[in-house]
Amino acid sequence: MKKHLGILFILCLFWGQSSSENIRFYDSGQLSCNLITKICQDNRGFIWVGTEYGLNKFDGVRFTQYLSRENDSTSLLNNIIRSLYVDRSHRLWIGCSNGLQYYVPEKDAFRTIPFDGNLSPSITQIYQLRTGEIWVLASGRGIFEVDMENERIRPLNELTKKCGTHYINNLYEDRFNRIWVSTGKKGLTCIDSSRKQVKSYTTPELPGVSASTVIEDKDGALFVAVAGKVMQLNEADSSFVPIRNHGGEWLDIRNMTLDKDGRVYVSTYGNGIFLIDKEECRLLPVENIYSPFFNVNTAKVVSMIEDRNQNLWLGCFQKGILMIPNRPMAFDFGICRRRSMNRVELLRLFFGTPKDISGAGSRATGFLNSMKREKCWSISPFPELLFPCSRTAIIRCG
Repeated sequence: MKKHLGILFILCLFWGQSSSENIRFYDSGQLSCNLITKICQDNRGFIWVGTEYGLNKFDGVRFTQYLSRENDSTSLLNNIIRSLYVDRSHRLWIGCSNGLQYYVPEKDAFRTIPFDGNLSPSITQIYQLRTGEIWVLASGRGIFEVDMENERIRPLNELTKKCGTHYINNLYEDRFNRIWVSTGKKGLTCIDSSRKQVKSYTTPELPGVSASTVIEDKDGALFVAVAGKVMQLNEADSSFVPIRNHGGEWLDIRNMTLDKDGRVYVSTYGNGIFLIDKEECRLLPVENIYSPFFNVNTAKVVSMIEDRNQNLWLGCFQKGILMIPNRPMAFDFGICRRRSMNRVELLRLFFGTPKDISGAGSRATGFLNSMKREKCWSISPFPELLFPCSRTAIIRCG
């Protein structure tokens, strides 16, 4: 027993020597492609990563890759994934460059919902309203609604007409059930809860006509990204107030994310991530993220989520996925259902990628030899998938 505890103690000391072990990075060595487009987490805890060449599912240990297969209607429509969304029925939706599908976990397959008129547009967003309606944005074609009863997708022509353009970037429903429509050429459109009254915002009310994304914080403050800036809605007079940028430069804003602590992160293409300081009315760069893999402050962050364990996942175009833990981890083995693991799998869990394994050198070899002598080759099975990356690991010896 003392030997077993000694091995675990040495492992703890070894793991604590490097803070970079706290951050996980996955690139094209694990993913189907490092051209990341979207990230989401489903109700079972799996992390899904859309790329420009395939879809990837992460179970806490390894990635499963999904690709389009010719003459297989249950595979992806296309390998270019534009959007991902999990609705309130826990259904995972996949927007491809030529249509919409949802995932059927029981069959590990995908089902296609056809468009009226046999259209095959690129799906840039999937969004569920509080009424349960599921709307989709089709690139250059406006707003559509999913009719699940008949498994068809029909256009919402009148709604698109109210926006003044078919080039729509984003939909968002706020706490008052108003629908905010960000457009590429006509600024921002607000449709009231009755869907009858429409208010449009463009220059000079906004700094430009190209709006990208809208979000509310935990207090209901509404922010919109438009023309490289973040603006906050003043509910008193329905005007927008600029959020000052710390550096003053124009930002290519791709995403805004609200975490469980109420912070709003702003993801940019080429300038990393920022936080909104509402009290000071300014953007603050997040500079305390150290990654040995690349400079996060210049990363092209196209998608960002906070998982249910409050870990941050950054989708960095042309790089891969960066997972930033909520707090430093003594162990980061992941959780799997398998009852035993071979030497290579055990090395991967303890020391990371094959490159990391070779770099671990004699310490890794010595650790494995000790584990072999003590017959510590099994990781205890868990009754459910705890995702992602447990802070502790139970090693069964003997």
